[in-house]
Amino acid sequence: MPNKMIRATTERRWIPLPDAFAVNGQALPARVFRLRRKLYIKAKQEPRFRFYTLYDRIYRRDVLAAAWNLVFANDGAPGVDGVRIADIATSPEHVASFLDEIYESLKGRRYKPQAVRRVTIPKANGGGRPFKYPHCA
Repeated sequence: MPNKMIRATTERRWIPLPDAFAVNGQALPARVFRLRRKLYIKAKQEPRFRFYTLYDRIYRRDVLAAAWNLVFANDGAPGVDGVRIADIATSPEHVASFLDEIYESLKGRRYKPQAVRRVTIPKANGGGRPFKYPHCA
């Protein structure tokens, strides 16, 4: 599907809208899809704009549920804590309590992320360099 174009509301220019933001291909809830789309458009309209208040959008229950559904559908790998999707998804009550726990820790600003797993690529001189995942570059 070709890129869609959308008129920016604050400026008189067209912004190319990639399929990921034009079509809800991941079957996200409508409110979450609209939020992603609005944030994308705002960032493209005003590249120098700084989003200082995104934190309250991260811990919204619908955003957390949509994130869980994407991770579950992708059969996400365990993180550095070793917790697997199957460990959480044994019953709907576990998923609900897991999301509630995340919601409360984010809302109360008590959430402390654990360190990410580092992967190094060996170099010819015996050392290594950090591996950058393509989507994180």
